[in-house]
Amino acid sequence: MSKKFIKFNKINSGDRKEHSKSSEDKKLIRGLSNRHLQLIAIGGTIGTSLFLGSQRTISMAGPSIVLAYLISGVVTFIGMRILGEMILSNLKFNSLKDVATHYLGHWAGFMVGWMYWSFWIVTGMQDAVAVSIYLKPFFPTLPLWIPGVSVVFFIFILNSITVKLFGELEFWLSFIKIVAISALIIIGFYLIFSHQSYNYVFEETKTSQVLTSEISNLWQFGGFFPKGFTGFLFGLQLAFLAYAGVETVGMAAAETKDPEKTIPKAINAIPWRISIFYVGAVFVILCVVPWFNMSNSGSPFVGIFSTIGLPEASVIMTFVLVTAAVSGANSGLYSTSRMLYGLSLDGQASNLFSNLSKKKIPEKALIFSVIVILIPVSLVSFLENPMDAFTTFASWATGCILGVWLLLLFSFLLYLKKKPDLHKKSVMPTPMPSFLAIFVIAFFILIIIIMCFDAVPRIGLILSALTMVTLYILYRCVVKSIEHVVEM
Repeated sequence: MSKKFIKFNKINSGDRKEHSKSSEDKKLIRGLSNRHLQLIAIGGTIGTSLFLGSQRTISMAGPSIVLAYLISGVVTFIGMRILGEMILSNLKFNSLKDVATHYLGHWAGFMVGWMYWSFWIVTGMQDAVAVSIYLKPFFPTLPLWIPGVSVVFFIFILNSITVKLFGELEFWLSFIKIVAISALIIIGFYLIFSHQSYNYVFEETKTSQVLTSEISNLWQFGGFFPKGFTGFLFGLQLAFLAYAGVETVGMAAAETKDPEKTIPKAINAIPWRISIFYVGAVFVILCVVPWFNMSNSGSPFVGIFSTIGLPEASVIMTFVLVTAAVSGANSGLYSTSRMLYGLSLDGQASNLFSNLSKKKIPEKALIFSVIVILIPVSLVSFLENPMDAFTTFASWATGCILGVWLLLLFSFLLYLKKKPDLHKKSVMPTPMPSFLAIFVIAFFILIIIIMCFDAVPRIGLILSALTMVTLYILYRCVVKSIEHVVEM
């Protein structure tokens, strides 16, 4: 990618006043209400990696995956408390990139911005592929690329109108996910406490056995840790991936009304959402369906209804999974366009991306993101197994978001050191801030180490490492001469 191809928007100190005046016309509007932000937070928490990716996660760790989801959820909540404090410490921060730029420097903001953009681009690819996988049983002759491409165009049109429409779409998509998972949990607990029996057919042996839905299924098929502690660790890194995307709340801060009230509410509600929608849902599935015989071709959220003899309910759940994938792609497209917008304002991307439409939407950034997502999604029909693409994209996204989080956590440590007064008067202070930040950093490093020993995540980790190296080379060769950092 040459310097000629990317015309960066250089900002010199002498041009600061002129830039500030012109940037007044390039400000995003606060069109998201508390209702929108609360559901955006849930939408980010409940992603495709839970609905589709949990199949492989369960097969890696067995019932101990419930504990893995719980631990990963606690770490995610701590990270979000840290992020929330930094975002609210300065309401001039428009995105995660601004935080890293302010505390670590221009290079860190560039890396965070482009890595986060890469994360959501890859996540958008993952969600579009997921739609194709969900619909394949219903439309076996339909080329796999058509559903994914159609979804991308659909959310592009809606995102192009107003940010409020994005919020409304995400509100209702998230609402559908909440209702569906709540219904699954209620039905599951009914089956468990009524000790419902059903005839289960084992896939490998094609033999059948009458099984009963009960809590003891968590340990009677090889124990709670059937794959040992190693299997639990592999499951831990996959469980963490399911929570990636919850930081969208930080991205939406610049377009949220009354962020000092709405953002803390959204973040502090994360624990109960994790308890219900992740731990609760997976707990119910494992009490009803044997963990070791789940198919790797679909979702356990669909399989559980087919297993107990409710195929109609499985069709409804498939519709829910499609809406979940659309929700994930919708959040991804929103985040990528806003990140490109912020990068452009700071001279770290083409100045074309800072142009807003009449509705204050970064339209050109939106179009560019859509084009990048569409290219690999259009090629999915040429793969023998689309799940290979899904798992590769998921691991790639994990590597990118881990890089983002590590830089943000190091920013937090500098924030504590340089501006302790801001921490003391924070509307949402992090308890034991230094200890918890170091704890989360250690956890993320552990996740990276675990990924190195698992074949599929290792490929994704390599791709994410290549992404980071490419971005750093681009920064050194093209952007390093731009030393001005916008004061905040």
